[in-house]
Amino acid sequence: MLKRNLSEILSKTLHLVIELAKADFGNIQIVDPEGHLRIFVHQGFPDWWIEYWNTVSVGQGSCGTSIALGERVIVEDVAQSPIFVGTPALEIQLKAGVRAVQSTPVLNQSGQIIAMLSTHWRLPHRPDAKTLEMLDHLTVLLAAFIEQTTTETPLLPENRYRAIIQDLTEVICRVLPDGTFSFVNEVFCKLFGKTSQQLIGQRWHPIAHDDDLPIIEAKLREMSPDNPVINMVNRNYVADGELRWMQWVNRGIYDTDGHLKEIQAVGRDITALKNVELELGISEERLEMALAGSGLVLWDWLITERKVIAGNRWFELLGYTNEELGNDEEDWLNLINPQDLERFNQKLAAHLQGETAIFESEHRLRHKAGYWVLVEARGKVIRWEKDSTPLRMVGTLLDITQRKRLNDEASELLKRFESLINQSLSPSPGRTEKINLADNLTKRQRQIVGMIAAGMTSAEIGKYLNLSKGTVITHRRNLMATLDLHSAAEVTRFAIDHGLLNKK
Repeated sequence: MLKRNLSEILSKTLHLVIELAKADFGNIQIVDPEGHLRIFVHQGFPDWWIEYWNTVSVGQGSCGTSIALGERVIVEDVAQSPIFVGTPALEIQLKAGVRAVQSTPVLNQSGQIIAMLSTHWRLPHRPDAKTLEMLDHLTVLLAAFIEQTTTETPLLPENRYRAIIQDLTEVICRVLPDGTFSFVNEVFCKLFGKTSQQLIGQRWHPIAHDDDLPIIEAKLREMSPDNPVINMVNRNYVADGELRWMQWVNRGIYDTDGHLKEIQAVGRDITALKNVELELGISEERLEMALAGSGLVLWDWLITERKVIAGNRWFELLGYTNEELGNDEEDWLNLINPQDLERFNQKLAAHLQGETAIFESEHRLRHKAGYWVLVEARGKVIRWEKDSTPLRMVGTLLDITQRKRLNDEASELLKRFESLINQSLSPSPGRTEKINLADNLTKRQRQIVGMIAAGMTSAEIGKYLNLSKGTVITHRRNLMATLDLHSAAEVTRFAIDHGLLNKK
């Protein structure tokens, strides 16, 4: 009976630890009489993983190292840690999907290690100070539970369990399948303005916003033995009637037959974070509206995570939806025309190494329809590590296909103009003949051509030169015939070309 109670209590504790540490797996080991660690409860591991760690020799893995050192061991990345590299344990961890682990020893009142509390993550990770403090609190609780089993003392540990949970800052409660509260911590009571006496054994529940109720009900229906953890974000009315954003992690606890025994809910007030997100959303919307007229498209590159986050207008540029492109860096780089890739990489490397203040590149991207879109990319690293490693880069893209085409067309047109001008400046046979004729004109004839070009009438020319109007008309007719000119406009053009204008 005591062993069964211990198993239930340790399972509840492990569930809670995994939620609070934001871990993916976890286990609690107990030291047997021979001094070997044996996995007592676990979450998320296959049987072959359990069998391996129950049979390895002492001193292996993070747990064995923790026993040897007598202190907590944190492995941020098993693939890089000397504890695992070069040992069969590395393959075991990677096969199970474990990339990070921490193991905290559980000490009895004499300072002896009697158990081990371990949490595991799928990605490289280091727990923060708050998580480590929480683990230290709970190992005290675990020691009391385990010692109670061996000494058969009164059920003091449950009280200590509740006391430690009361000290945590998260909202924590447990409810039975019919909705009756079986446990609430003080944070829960303070937030919703109820005492534990008013809640334990009752079915009152925090009032959610009407618009969120369908989402909550749909999410809870997804809970099952195969899918015991349900995460949700919704709005709840708290004690003073204020509407607060809450993030809930709901875990169903099932018996061996798959029957729901209890639901544990861990909540956090994320109103401040949500408000920031909303403000950022509004700012981003305004930015997108401002950029819409310019044709610019935003991009955000998380360099160390190898992820690219696109703005909302990529579909207009390349024809892909955000879901089709995803966030993987390699998929985005594969859109670049191979002929442009080397030049792109050179300019990018120069900026990442701090050689240029701004990254700028003209290159082609593949449209979903198969053709190439010429773009102008501009960006800048906005966040660096202390060792000058670039962390984040943001920038814009602009489709310059049309601008490039217009520039090319303008250049071609300019070349044609230059050709025409050169042709016009080159003397043609007819023009050469007229140049020779102009050289043979008398001074009087030159004067008359210039006066005609200046717009003077025959009478005005005669008066100026002391000639009769008839004489001027005769000179004018003979000149136009000699020069093969047929209108005053042609005479004017001839006068301009040969410098005869206003020759009086």
